[in-house]
Amino acid sequence: MFSMVSWALITDVIDYSELKSGRREDGTVYALYSFARKLGQAASAGLTGLLLELIGYSAATRTDPVVQEGLFNISVLVPALGFALLAAILWFWYPLHKKQVDANVLALKKKHASEA
Repeated sequence: MFSMVSWALITDVIDYSELKSGRREDGTVYALYSFARKLGQAASAGLTGLLLELIGYSAATRTDPVVQEGLFNISVLVPALGFALLAAILWFWYPLHKKQVDANVLALKKKHASEA
């Protein structure tokens, strides 16, 4: 679901970019998205190692109840907090809500019709 929503948002951003700049730059938007995704994946890998270190995980402590509770928290609470943060960002900061997207689609249809 997350991936599907992400790709839908990207197409909205491409439309918005075309209206602002006057040029359709699909490749640039996709490249920036891909780069940002790779940065996020690298950061999450580093964060995972840091979190494992913080809970005291090692081969010797992997069955310790405190470490197992920490593993549970890392695998459940951290993603939940991340999704909550993402939802808040999309709700309060992301400028392309339904009304704006609908207006952009109409404007692009008019623009493309006049160019034809």
